[in-house]
Amino acid sequence: MFELLTKLVEILSSYGGRWLDGRHGTRDAKVAGSVLSVVLVLQEVIVRGARLLAVADDLLAGTGDDTAFAELLDAQVASLAEVRSELEAARGVLATLDVELYLDLVPFLDEKSGLLAQWGKQATRGRYATTTLFFLSEADLAHALEVSRSSSTASGMDLARTDFLLAVSDGLRKSRAVEVRDIRRPGGRDVQDVRAQIDRAAAELDRARALCRDLAERIEQGLGSEAVTELRRDLVSRKNKKK
Repeated sequence: MFELLTKLVEILSSYGGRWLDGRHGTRDAKVAGSVLSVVLVLQEVIVRGARLLAVADDLLAGTGDDTAFAELLDAQVASLAEVRSELEAARGVLATLDVELYLDLVPFLDEKSGLLAQWGKQATRGRYATTTLFFLSEADLAHALEVSRSSSTASGMDLARTDFLLAVSDGLRKSRAVEVRDIRRPGGRDVQDVRAQIDRAAAELDRARALCRDLAERIEQGLGSEAVTELRRDLVSRKNKKK
């Protein structure tokens, strides 16, 4: 899940950064606000992801709270659904950044087959499995995203999504073949292996956090602190109304 999250942040940061480099940010607060709204939700996901990893490490040691882990995981599934909703809602506005942006986002956002939806399904199947925590390897994720290009259009994934689904299924099969099915009851050598995966995931989160922070700071530099403060207030207000 952490590779997946970092890749999503990378895509948004790449397009958003290039758009800001063009100095459009000082003239179009609507686009900047849409980018910032997604960044703020992603930052929440990143913070919760770090907590998930910490609790997972405790569970491996036999000292963790499995109820707390389950609650964090459920909240993470809901937050990633919110990320998808924010990106879908801002789809037209974000196209201003680059017409290619949505094509790169389709494999994440597709409601039926997208990676965020598929991770959510995995989380319900094996709450304490390492496949839920780590999902696809970096190589398998890259392959799935490459394959998705042939089945992605401006309106989403077309009917020829078979190759993408096969790529994701194959990646998940590899993950499940070596997974620890329940991190609360790991085998002897499994603890060391899973801790190594946790360390790599934590590094991914640090990178995603830095990308989000940099993008948010650049938006503030372009719009000014007062305008960004007002944007944040509006985002919080909209979020409270949804509850």
